[in-house]
Amino acid sequence: MLNTNRRSFLDRWGRWTLSLGVGAWMLPAHGANAKKPNTGQPPEVLTPSSDLQWLANQGELVVGFVSQDDVPFFYEKGSETVGLEVELAKRFARSINLPLRIDRSAKTYQEIVDLVADKKIHIGFHSTPTFKRVQKVSFSNAYSKMPHSLILNRVELAKLSNGSRVDKVLRQFSGTMGILANSAWDEFANENFPKAKVIGFSRWEDVADAVFSGRVICGYRNEFYTRKILKSNPSRALSLKIVSFSDLSHDYSFAVSHDNKILKELLNEFVSHRPGQLHMDQLLRSIV
Repeated sequence: MLNTNRRSFLDRWGRWTLSLGVGAWMLPAHGANAKKPNTGQPPEVLTPSSDLQWLANQGELVVGFVSQDDVPFFYEKGSETVGLEVELAKRFARSINLPLRIDRSAKTYQEIVDLVADKKIHIGFHSTPTFKRVQKVSFSNAYSKMPHSLILNRVELAKLSNGSRVDKVLRQFSGTMGILANSAWDEFANENFPKAKVIGFSRWEDVADAVFSGRVICGYRNEFYTRKILKSNPSRALSLKIVSFSDLSHDYSFAVSHDNKILKELLNEFVSHRPGQLHMDQLLRSIV
């Protein structure tokens, strides 16, 4: 049964009050006197220099998306940025009682990470943790998880296989592979397909065209994007084949500054509930 008396997810922590005029807040109103285990570490205390105070003093929540539209996650409609991830941003901003501002100055996903690290934005969206990136910023728990996936040109794959089992050929893939340049897939390709000849493209649509024409044997991204190619253009199913890897998961997380520990915890609480998550079926239904 649907609970119509929903509380903000912040109510589960207690009462948080962000007063934008003076940057004040209140910590948990219930359970405040409960004893905490002695960890040998000094207790964390909210001070005027804490991350919540800093966020409150900004007077708004600034989130970053790249400038290039990515339907259904984020895209321009008229003069407004809309999309499923934009709705996530709006719900989170409402939960902490701050107005939302969207920054789309970044040209690449790596630039989103840089903006977060430099504290020019509070949260980076559509962000993927990698070994290199976690050295610059922190990441929340994932709000969406999808298998890694290849979309392959059937004819070119047959040439490369030369009678060998396809699964063996893919695990030791040594052919040409298209990826989205300046994204996490640079790192993933080098880690998971070290023998591949990796070619970066500025747009995923360009990767799809390169696979279809045979310029590259495959495109590498998560399963949503490989399935999106065939859902958007079903006639290509005769020439293209999708293979996904259940042992390789691609996570979308919120990127935040290493200093913003409480903001990260709030985001983790947010994504622990369905309104803070995105799922494959929901994404595919949104593609016209």
